[in-house]
Amino acid sequence: MFIKKILYIVLFIIGIGLLGLGLLFLMGSGGQSSRTLTGFVMLGVGVASMVGGSGLRVSVIKNMPSMIDSDMIRLASRSDGRVSVGMAVSDLHITRGQALESLDRLSANGTARPEPTDDGVMYIFERVKPKRKIRQCVYCGAQYPVSKPITKCENCGGEVKIVEQ
Repeated sequence: MFIKKILYIVLFIIGIGLLGLGLLFLMGSGGQSSRTLTGFVMLGVGVASMVGGSGLRVSVIKNMPSMIDSDMIRLASRSDGRVSVGMAVSDLHITRGQALESLDRLSANGTARPEPTDDGVMYIFERVKPKRKIRQCVYCGAQYPVSKPITKCENCGGEVKIVEQ
């Protein structure tokens, strides 16, 4: 990534220089077709260099660890708070190493927690995990499905409220 960063800076500098030289050649051409052609070629190469540099810059920014972490959290919110390394690689178009580094960072700061499964490790994001609602008695703690329309507990007669689990 460091090499890409230096390369896009160098491409911008080359592009600016060629744009300046191309304009100088066009202004000083005095009607000579060879100088005019040289000026247009320099302008074209300068623009191409700047476009290439900006493409590299976007790639560098997209692959910054903080951006990958943000994308990982957005992926978790779309997938019920659960992300595997394979999901991250296929959905975010990043390498396996980048996915593991991001998930390790998010686990270290408490945003995610690894949970071993039969297929490998699944990372659970509690903050974005959807909350399940149930009916629960405030006195004895008995639980009932939300679809059951009751307000009194069948066990103790206490008040039943809808709570997030």
